[in-house]
Amino acid sequence: MEPGAFERLAQRLVREVGVEDVRVTRGPADGGLDGTGNLRINPISFPVFFQCKRYSPERPLTASHEREFGGAMGGRGEKEILITTTTFARGARKAGTGDGLRQLT
Repeated sequence: MEPGAFERLAQRLVREVGVEDVRVTRGPADGGLDGTGNLRINPISFPVFFQCKRYSPERPLTASHEREFGGAMGGRGEKEILITTTTFARGARKAGTGDGLRQLT
C-alpha cells in the first residue's frame, strides 16, 4: 500500500472511532504529523493528532518513535493516535501507557 493510501485508510479509521473534521496533512510542512481532527465529548472538544507508520512486521515501533511523535505534537493537542502496520516493542508499549494513554494492538 502506498503511503498516501495508508494515510487515507487511517483517516477513515479515525473517523470511525468518533473523531470529527479529520484531515490528512501532506508534505514536508506537516511537522511530522499525518492528520488532525477533533474529538467531541459534549460540551468539550479536544484536538486530535495522528501519525501513521507503515512498517514491516519485522520492524516494531520503539520508544523513540513514541518520543518523536510527542515531539511533533509540540503541546498542540491532548489526544494522540499512532497507527501502524507493525507491533510495539516493549519500550514503546511502556512509553505509550502513561497517564491518559492507551495502546490498541
